[in-house]
Amino acid sequence: MGRDDGPPDEAPRTDSRPAGASAHGVEAAVIAVPHPKWVERPLACVVPKPGTVIEPIEILDFLRPKLARWALPDEVTIIDPVRQEG
Repeated sequence: MGRDDGPPDEAPRTDSRPAGASAHGVEAAVIAVPHPKWVERPLACVVPKPGTVIEPIEILDFLRPKLARWALPDEVTIIDPVRQEG
């Protein structure tokens, strides 16, 4: 089975540590979102660590050689950090 053979019958619905997150100084999660043709597709939600500026294309460019085409998120959403106390 090659990396572009298509999705497994049942894929995980979330991944809290996608490939490339630590390499770019971000925290990230990948979630499934509705898609009109494929039922669901991955969406990467990325929170840059303080002082880190990252563009969605940088995440996709990093992931592209590491993931099968069907597993590559269609979109990367950059989310502002939430203040954490404690």
